[in-house]
Amino acid sequence: MRLYRTRDASLINQICAKPGIREACGFGDHQVPDFSEPAARDDHIILTNGFDACVLAVIHNPAVIEVHCAFDVTCRGRMAIEAWETAFAYLWAETSAQTIIAGPMVENRAACWMARRMGMRSSGERDGRAWFHLARA
Repeated sequence: MRLYRTRDASLINQICAKPGIREACGFGDHQVPDFSEPAARDDHIILTNGFDACVLAVIHNPAVIEVHCAFDVTCRGRMAIEAWETAFAYLWAETSAQTIIAGPMVENRAACWMARRMGMRSSGERDGRAWFHLARA
């Protein structure tokens, strides 16, 4: 899957606002945030295919990046795996990160499965999130 970097947050905003996805992302009944401000920041990276997949990477410091995803219902299974593989390859190649972390909601079994599928190791649970990490090879 081809992903490209964008500063346009409209797609990630649309996907996160959809029923089912907003709950999986942990927004529940709360207002889904507008990702326009983070998209403009140099310490945030949005990768997208322009259709149904967005990966948001937050650079905490030069060594650690936290990843989040917004995949529409048309980007599941093998397509989601390909999107994550492409995003991880981009982040390893284009940043100095030594560790990628993810903290999906504990009840988001699909996201927890995907973290393990990507080779991430559990770092435990905290504040309703299951934390995972992957060190640069």
